[in-house]
This record gives sequence, C-alpha cells and structure tokens, in this order.
Amino acid sequence: SDGTYNLWWGDKGITRADELANSKHNRQAVTFIKRQPYNLAHAYLAIAQHLPHVQLSNNHWHLSTALMDYATQGTPRDVWRAQLQRLFRDPDPLKPDKKILLSNVTLQTKQDAEDFAATAQETLSNVVLEDIRALFEMPHYASAGGVVLVGGVAYNALLVSTIARNVGPHRPVYVPCAPGD
Repeated sequence: SDGTYNLWWGDKGITRADELANSKHNRQAVTFIKRQPYNLAHAYLAIAQHLPHVQLSNNHWHLSTALMDYATQGTPRDVWRAQLQRLFRDPDPLKPDKKILLSNVTLQTKQDAEDFAATAQETLSNVVLEDIRALFEMPHYASAGGVVLVGGVAYNALLVSTIARNVGPHRPVYVPCAPGD
C-alpha cells in the first residue's frame, strides 16, 4: 500500500478489452479523479492490533479477517465513532505518535472488542461512502453508472455490501475476482 487510495472515473460504454485497447477509446475509458490522502488499510491494521483478543501476527490478512469477524458479532457504540473517523482519515495511522488516537479505548471484555470492531467497520463504511457520495454530487460524475472497488479494501465483504445497499439499485458495485493491491 502506498499510503493513499485513489478515485477513478470509468466510461461504462467501454465493455470489452478490445475497445479499451483501441487508442480512440483508451483516453476515455478510465480517468483519474483524485488521490485520497489517507490509508484505510493502515487504519484497519491499527484497529485490529488494538484488539486484545486477537492474536497479533505479521499476517495482515489474519488481523483483517479477525476484525471483520469481530465486527459481525458486535454493536457499534457512539463513544468511539469520532476517534475512529480521525484514524481512518489519517495519512499514516501506524506511526508511533498516532497511537494516541486509540489511547483512551479500553477493551476489557470480548464484547467490548466486538463492539469496537463493529464501530470501526461502520466507520470505515461511512468514510468510503462519504467519498463516493461526494463524487456523485459533482456534476461530471452524477451520472456514474456504478462503483468499482479494487485493492485490499475490496476484500472487505461487509464494506462492499454496505456500499451496494447505499448507492442504490441504479448503481451496481463491481469487485473484480482478484481485487488485491
């Protein structure tokens, strides 16, 4: 991960690889919109590392999976939303000086950890939805036909389903079969 995530505009009229390869269409098929200056993966990792009931590992997939699993068992709490919002919008939440963002979060029970994970999952979904909705409000992108999610965040099934429910039936959500970073 390079510490950011990118938003792109795609021409939904380009549906076949041979059309994309055609230089006439290639300029119009995918257009960079903007780079978001925050790292969702690092924030997610920082949150997973904060869970006392999750065995720490160098395997980032293990931590992410554990966090998603915990999130399905918990109930979001208002008390953590603001600091999690700041963490997800931070350019480098894994820096040692950023530990302060979670320093007052005390998770004494497994239920606390599950609720914290559920709050984190909900906050991640809200951050991404805010970015998507902001694009749809821009005149040039208001007619966007759907959303394509790629990168590590696209593996988050809870996020993908939340986006699908919230962008409406007229805008499908696409996740390629191998969306990894």
